[in-house]
Amino acid sequence: MKTPFSPAPSQTHPKPPHRKH
Repeated sequence: MKTPFSPAPSQTHPKPPHRKH
């Protein structure tokens, strides 16, 4: 899976901006 906003190809799933409450 190629993501336009994925800096690391090792990421399994695309992660949105840091939003951890």
